[in-house]
Amino acid sequence: MEIVYVPLAIAFTAAFVVFVVYGGIVMPVTEIAESWRSRGAGRARSDAPKEAR
Repeated sequence: MEIVYVPLAIAFTAAFVVFVVYGGIVMPVTEIAESWRSRGAGRARSDAPKEAR
């Protein structure tokens, strides 16, 4: 039975690691980068003269 359980345990562990890395690192970095991009565009608009707003 170990011949079945060990590969399954490795596969589930690998899937969990991928899930944690994606949810804990990739998604926040993506959100931060998106926020920086939108914030940069907002700054360019706020520097415009008041009549142009």
